[in-house]
Amino acid sequence: MRTQYESKEDRTIEQKLIKDYVSNRALKLPKSYGFDFMVQHGPKLPEVWEVKRRKKRYSTWFVSLLKLLKAQHYEALGIKAYALVEIEGKVYTLRFTETPYYIEWGGRSDRNDSADQEPMVHYKLNNMKEIVYEFNDHPRCPRAS
Repeated sequence: MRTQYESKEDRTIEQKLIKDYVSNRALKLPKSYGFDFMVQHGPKLPEVWEVKRRKKRYSTWFVSLLKLLKAQHYEALGIKAYALVEIEGKVYTLRFTETPYYIEWGGRSDRNDSADQEPMVHYKLNNMKEIVYEFNDHPRCPRAS
């Protein structure tokens, strides 16, 4: 089994982000589902959400190609698949149907774990929707169509 690097603090941050920006009724999915949360908005099909926090800003936001492939499976069933990403204090959303900017080999190299290197899908930050709201507004995620 692969080593888990996600800390309790990481999971706490994910919970806060999904609650503050999407839904306070989000359900944590088991790892085998490939996404962090499921959100049900009334009687229609649910959405799945991948939640990430990046401490450093790069020219693109990137995620494993495997994540995109799992998203396509959900989308084929009519279940919308989204990313909710905090980068240096700004929060962005992306629906995984958005066309990637490019795909190349990459990943983390600071843990000496060969499984951290894989095909990575890169998205331009300006193709992601930044969530902006005024003080006292209750933030809700602007969903892509």
